Amino acid sequence: MMSDESDLIEWNAEFNLSENNFLGTVNESDPHDANTRAGVNYFFKHRVNEDKKRWKIKVEEIWTCAYFFPNNSWLRPKILGEINLPRLIKHEQGHFDLAEKCSRRFEKN
Repeated sequence: MMSDESDLIEWNAEFNLSENNFLGTVNESDPHDANTRAGVNYFFKHRVNEDKKRWKIKVEEIWTCAYFFPNNSWLRPKILGEINLPRLIKHEQGHFDLAEKCSRRFEKN
């Protein structure tokens, strides 16, 4: 679980992950060399009216954000400093980018 919003990174086209963003504890039973925890959050602005003793909620606006969770994402220590590290981080960036793609799709619908 995240303790507060300072424990996450909001997706930004100008930002790329680095090895310093992977702060989580390695899951030793996981066969992968890295794990990216990313997700999408949605927000909405709404208005509530009472009509004939019933509440009517009108959603006026919906927006979404994709996030990367550093404290839940990890890199296996054995790969730090290896030549394939930039390629692995680029792969993990792809997971974060996919979360943003899902965020945009959600907003469209």
